[in-house]
Amino acid sequence: MLFYFVRHGETNANSQQLLAGSGLDHELNEVGHDQARALGLRIASAIEHKLHRLIVSNMIRTQQTANYIVESIQLKPELHAGFREWNLGEWEGQRFEDYAHLLLGDGEPREGESRKDFYSRIENSWNEIHSNDQPYLIVSHGAVWLAMQDFLKIPRFRIDNCELIRLENTSGAWKASKI
Repeated sequence: MLFYFVRHGETNANSQQLLAGSGLDHELNEVGHDQARALGLRIASAIEHKLHRLIVSNMIRTQQTANYIVESIQLKPELHAGFREWNLGEWEGQRFEDYAHLLLGDGEPREGESRKDFYSRIENSWNEIHSNDQPYLIVSHGAVWLAMQDFLKIPRFRIDNCELIRLENTSGAWKASKI
């Protein structure tokens, strides 16, 4: 069982260390376009298996990132609202350093999506698209990666913009590695 995950390219919110959940649909900035272009050029050689699907969050920053990947892997992106970023309510646009302990802990954003609802949405979406025998790629967001690490029981580690992660299940346990 194998699949891949990519976090979208950099946005201005990322470069300014601001929280941008699904309430703020930022486009890639110039650096983000450069990151996505570079990823698109190397992804075909970085992934040794034939990919069967390209699953993409329906937010603009992930779609822009996927557009560069499409050229290399020749798959049509399948937009999936279930892989949207976490709706952070009142946390949207706030400095990451002021809210990191809540975001990475057990905080709940007011006027946003509860952590339980968010995690449930991500796990249900993953169960809906997951294949045990056909490798695929998900292009999504940082908090989506956080949720996936938790429900797949993968030790948490930070994922940077346009970083490619390989996830493989061997002997009933998921392992993730940066490529």
